Amino acid sequence: MTRETALGTPWYTVERSKADAVPLVITFIQPDRLHRDRDNLLAACKPALDGVADALEINDSQFDLVTIRREYGAKPGGVRIEVGVGLR
Repeated sequence: MTRETALGTPWYTVERSKADAVPLVITFIQPDRLHRDRDNLLAACKPALDGVADALEINDSQFDLVTIRREYGAKPGGVRIEVGVGLR
């Protein structure tokens, strides 16, 4: 069974354009004010982003306009991922 678009074309044959870019905001809720490198924070989210892409039935290469934010909160901390809503 193959995934299909609304047009009935297999999803992997549809050419993606910039219009198909999916904006993403990742907010790291840090439990303290220790320095954490943004590159490492993003890398730590790779499995979660793969899961989000699978759930949306898109390729994770479509995530574009990725914004990384930090908040300081209570322990143990966390990550909030916002996909495409009002982010363009």
